[in-house]
This record gives sequence, C-alpha cells and structure tokens, in this order.
Amino acid sequence: MNQTSIFWPVLAHVLLVYIVYGAMARRRYVAIQSGEAKVSQYKARSTEPASCVTVASNLSNQFELPVLFYVLCLMLHLTNGVNYLTLALMWIFVATRYFHAWVHLTSNNLLLRSRSFSPGGSDSFAGLDLARAAPAPGGLSSTPLRWGAPPTNRTPLFCACRT
Repeated sequence: MNQTSIFWPVLAHVLLVYIVYGAMARRRYVAIQSGEAKVSQYKARSTEPASCVTVASNLSNQFELPVLFYVLCLMLHLTNGVNYLTLALMWIFVATRYFHAWVHLTSNNLLLRSRSFSPGGSDSFAGLDLARAAPAPGGLSSTPLRWGAPPTNRTPLFCACRT
C-alpha cells in the first residue's frame, strides 16, 4: 500500500478546520451586521454572542484530539504502518469529526455530540495500537515498537563522567 495515502484523511480534516473558520467568520459578520455584537466584543471570547461562541468552541475542539490524530498519521507513515485497516480507521476518525462539527454547529445536541466524539477517540487509540505493532522503517527490525522503553544502544546526552 502507498504509505502517503495516510495524508488524505489529514487533508480532509484540514479542510474541516477551514470550513469551521468560514462558519465562524460568517456568524461574526452576521452578528455585527444585525447589531447583535460590536467589533470590540471579539477581543474577549466571553463577550461574544452565543452563536459565535459555539463556532469558536468547535474550532478549539479541532485542535485538541485531532493533534494526536496528526501525530499518529505521521508515525504510521514513518514506520511504514499504513495498511487498509489503519487507513480505514483514520477515515472513520475524520468522518466522526465532520459529524461532531455538524452537530455542534447546527442543533448542538449534547447527546449526539458525545456519541459522535466517543467513536472517534476510541478509533484513534485503535490506530495507535496498530502503529505500535508496525515494523521499523526500511525493514530494519521485525520487532514491534516499544513505547516508553528508552533506547539502550545510545550514549547518554549528559554524562556525569570525570575528565
């Protein structure tokens, strides 16, 4: 499988971020034009109208769990761990982020939002498990990656040796 295909879900999520930025700009513009808000209210988020706060909050959500998704996709690419299963899991994650954003920006139904958030989070952890089992780049090692174990074949950065 082409290892760079893992970046298509990443680009799809980046597109979602731009869509949410567009929604936020539109809601702020409408709030100012209708007199619901003044430009000075956007200096602090606490003084924004409720409709704008919801979009700003959703935008903030796009930089929380998805950051781990970005790291995971990069790790999968670097370790040649991209396969059909990991790619499908990353697409499922992106689909849940789109659904979560849609619910958050429309009805803001908390039950639906939490139900769309949970599968995306557990999907990322499943992808992380698969990344841990991926072989090293270039087939240098057939042993799975060990998280948290320090490398034993390197010299320490700081040595308390006497000279």
